[in-house]
Amino acid sequence: MQSLDGLQRATPGPFFFTRVQARLGKAEQSIWEALSSFIARPVVAISVICFVLLLNGTVIFKQAEVSPVIGGDQPDISLAEEYTLASSSFYDYENQEP
Repeated sequence: MQSLDGLQRATPGPFFFTRVQARLGKAEQSIWEALSSFIARPVVAISVICFVLLLNGTVIFKQAEVSPVIGGDQPDISLAEEYTLASSSFYDYENQEP
């Protein structure tokens, strides 16, 4: 019951009025400040993240639908043979001189 003894009115910290007046009198924001404050809003950040996820999902599903047709005119080359044709090795050369 005695917790209200010595209760005082709340007061702002020192130089509060000066800081408020400085902010109110501040010149117009630069383009970079305005852009960064716009991007920092949670609604914008969440919507950009959702858009990127939606775009990634669309690309993944479109690639899954389009499958290459194998056969027909293309020769049947295994994956290992295809890569060994394109690579050269230093061990393939023989040194004829002693």
